[in-house]
Amino acid sequence: MTAVKVRRLGAWAAAAFAISLGAAALGCAAGNSVQQFTGDGGGDATLDGALGGEAGEGDGRFDVGSHHDTGGHGDATADAEHDGHVHADGDTDSGPACIAPQVKCPSGCASTSEDPHNCGTCGHVCAAGLLCSSGVCSNMCAAGQVRCTTADGGVVTIDAAVPDAAAPDAQGDAGAGMNPAGQYCADPTDDRLNCGACGNICPYGPHSTPVCSLSACSITCATGYADCDGKASNGCEVETDNNPDSCGACGVICPAVNDTANCTAGVCGIAMCNAGFANCDGNVRNGCETNTNTTQNCGGCGNMCNIANGTAGCPAGSCTVLDCNTGWGNCDNNPANGCETNTTSSIPNCGGCGSVCATANATPSCTGSKCVIGSCNPGYADCDGNPANGCEIDTQNNPSDCGACGFACSLPNAVPGCAIGKCTVASCLPGFGNCDGDPVDGCEVATGTNVNDCGSCGNVCTEANGTAGCTAGSCTITSCNAGYADCDHSPADGCEINTQNNPSDCGSCGKVCAIANGTAGCSSSACTVASCNPGFADCDGNPANGCEVNTTNDTNNCGACGKICEATCGGAADEVAAAQCVASTCSVLVCESGYIDFDGKCADGCECKESNTQDVCPGTSLFSGTLVPGNNAAPFTSTMMPVSVTQAYFTVTFGGNLDATAGLPEYHPLIILTSSNPGEFVMDVTAGCGAALSCADDATSDGVTTWEESYIGPVPAAAPNSLNPAGVSNFEPIALVAGNGVVAVRVYRKVGFTPTCGTYTINVSN
Repeated sequence: MTAVKVRRLGAWAAAAFAISLGAAALGCAAGNSVQQFTGDGGGDATLDGALGGEAGEGDGRFDVGSHHDTGGHGDATADAEHDGHVHADGDTDSGPACIAPQVKCPSGCASTSEDPHNCGTCGHVCAAGLLCSSGVCSNMCAAGQVRCTTADGGVVTIDAAVPDAAAPDAQGDAGAGMNPAGQYCADPTDDRLNCGACGNICPYGPHSTPVCSLSACSITCATGYADCDGKASNGCEVETDNNPDSCGACGVICPAVNDTANCTAGVCGIAMCNAGFANCDGNVRNGCETNTNTTQNCGGCGNMCNIANGTAGCPAGSCTVLDCNTGWGNCDNNPANGCETNTTSSIPNCGGCGSVCATANATPSCTGSKCVIGSCNPGYADCDGNPANGCEIDTQNNPSDCGACGFACSLPNAVPGCAIGKCTVASCLPGFGNCDGDPVDGCEVATGTNVNDCGSCGNVCTEANGTAGCTAGSCTITSCNAGYADCDHSPADGCEINTQNNPSDCGSCGKVCAIANGTAGCSSSACTVASCNPGFADCDGNPANGCEVNTTNDTNNCGACGKICEATCGGAADEVAAAQCVASTCSVLVCESGYIDFDGKCADGCECKESNTQDVCPGTSLFSGTLVPGNNAAPFTSTMMPVSVTQAYFTVTFGGNLDATAGLPEYHPLIILTSSNPGEFVMDVTAGCGAALSCADDATSDGVTTWEESYIGPVPAAAPNSLNPAGVSNFEPIALVAGNGVVAVRVYRKVGFTPTCGTYTINVSN
């Protein structure tokens, strides 16, 4: 079945819609309000509010689908009166109340006297082929009833409890074997859906209930509404409870006089009076009859304005003071107490509001609306008799009226004053002072020349180191004590300078002591040297040339007067050729020939003698000639200086080893090296040297301090050979190669020793 939307159908439109369905319409009991169509349970068709008219916004739906109706009317005013449901789904209708004589059944609104599905009671279904007449299932209608086949507005719900014996047809009726399609019993005298004849539905509109009485249609209005145009189709169209144009009944108009009319519960009343009016007599018919801007009803009924000492007014509904009587004023602007102020005697309002009596230094009074002086304050007087300026004279402090009008003060050497009503010294004339504090004798002291009150009382002139005076009121210095002077010309500090010991004013003001290279002093009024600058000294004791000696570079006054560097560095045997003074310290400048200042100390002078051997070959002979057995060479002592000298070469010729005479002499060549710094020097010894010192190392004397070869006693005779051509028996071949007896000695500083000026000594024996 195709769904069709139907909006706001009136009752007659609903009936016409039902009739157009022809044989497909199921008959409802008389008095019902909804016609329902159904198929075989597969599709629901609902027409809500067929009789709802304009009252229900949600009435008049025609929908297909499963539906559970819970009222569905939308608007509240007609819900209880216009039921009009169509159900085909078997659900329980929980919508609003039904219109009598219908009752509320689970399936919807039904007339139990005519509905074959709710016959006599809800849910009682008449057997197939029977009608419902006066609440009883029957095959015929009762007397006075007629059998109608037109659609009514009642509710017939085909639900699961009523079997559908045949398949639904195109019209969606109940199918074969059910109650006669669309037939039911109706009483045309009171059935509003069949009023006077089958299918004659009584029309009605909002706020009304349809009525069928004696086969004639009418409507009953809801409370507060009226059918003023006599048309049932638009119901009771006029609201009479709150309508000032139809208040309580049609055409009853509420009057408005100086007010806004209203209607409440159907009775005319006054909503609001116009501004400036009131309903003082309580009669709504003449409205707000009283003007509330008068002094008799000012702002409200019976509110009379009374103004003390004046005339009242009532502008804008409030009592005001229109005018005050002579001698009175409304000074607080409060109309409640009228003209409350007596302006003839009120000090704050003398002669008029706000005219305050203010008399200087006096208590004011108001008499006859004029300000006068009541009394003067203590210490003041009205000497000119004019109340306008009050008590104008301060008799406590006015020297012309001191203590009373006309009493003038006069004091010697002073400008008079007045205090607490008595004459005082206001100030002294120039050069005078009131030093005793008594105003009677005025300013009795001449402060221009008095050293005890110089310039002012109590200013005693005292000059340090001198004699004080007073001139033109200022302390002066008459004279200074011996040895003192007033160099700043200020009496305040007296003779402030001691010229006996002040180097800036030594002996007299402005004599400044200036000392070259030092700080000046002053003693017994003569300049002295107080101290010398660093590096300078006063060696001649003459302050005129100050600290004349530069002790940082003077070799005769090095660091102090009289310190001579020549005598300081080493003394008489210092081997110093020349000394110097640097940074106030003596040092050796030049050594005598053959000497070196190795330690750099001034005290021992040039303490180190240079080596008397050179680092060259063939070296120095330690013994002139041949040292024969049993003899010693003179010891040889030297230094290895300067440091650039690293080694020294010496030679010695031993004799006796080639002697072919008989006997067996002892042969013992010996060389011993000693030093003042033990361990500093060592030597190497080689033998068999020729004239050019081509020597063969004996491999026994490297880095030694003692070398010796010895042989005592006879030895087997040996045949002559290249080393012993004579074949002597006491020949020592190891020490003396080639038989020439020359031994070479190399002295050097031992590795790891720091060079010193120590000496070494060589002792040779055979």
